[in-house]
Amino acid sequence: MSSKLRKTGKPVNRRAVECLWQNLLHLWNVAPLSFIELVRKARKRKHQIFTDPTTLHNLVALGFVDEDRGYCVHDSYRELIEACVEGKGLHMVLHRPFKDDDKPIAETVTLRNQITATPHLVDGVMNLLQHLHEEHYVAFAELVRHVRDNKAASKLFPGTLEVLLHIGAVEIIEWQTPVAALTWRFGNILASNPIMLLQNHQKLVVHDCVATILKIVATGHKGLDFNIQSPYQTEHAESNGDTAGQKKRVVTGEPQQRRSAMGVPPKN
Repeated sequence: MSSKLRKTGKPVNRRAVECLWQNLLHLWNVAPLSFIELVRKARKRKHQIFTDPTTLHNLVALGFVDEDRGYCVHDSYRELIEACVEGKGLHMVLHRPFKDDDKPIAETVTLRNQITATPHLVDGVMNLLQHLHEEHYVAFAELVRHVRDNKAASKLFPGTLEVLLHIGAVEIIEWQTPVAALTWRFGNILASNPIMLLQNHQKLVVHDCVATILKIVATGHKGLDFNIQSPYQTEHAESNGDTAGQKKRVVTGEPQQRRSAMGVPPKN
């Protein structure tokens, strides 16, 4: 069965494209920030994927990128992403891939800082931050101080870097080669350096989507005062399958599941 691809009108095998698109939808659902990194890499070959272990695992295990070739994206996925993903960063929206079926999977809303974003992607970051706040409060407080209050990375409280690397909120790059981020494996980090400290030639980088949301939602300045507020101007009810209304949250047509920003183990 043939059909025409969204945007380009290129004739394609509908079943084959549907299968690839379902893989994209799965990544969108379970790992929003991994999805963003995949789209960025597909659009720009020289983009350096955010090198937290979870994102790299998701993209390699699901067959989106080639680990041995600089994490390049297969051309079939690059073409599909070009046809069905609109926007950048937290503003990305995934569409159905066919000309006769190209409805968006989500819609954008306005955040507290007046920017528009896709709630599903924002909620992915919020899940990460809420987990950090509840399970690793000191690391959350230090991340806020670093991102919002400009506390130097070298002055972060001991043990903070391990936690932030593990959950995928930050990466470390080499000053000498800023375009080539190191592929940090958390287990190796702990084995070689139980209390990790930045070296003079290294730089801590916070994922831009995490930093954007953190600046909106983080409250408090010291001790146990740090908390999280809603990133939205107003609350939006969830919806299933209907994108016509204006007060919708996430539109997937599938049951929602709790997920982290970077992801959960890939589907079987």
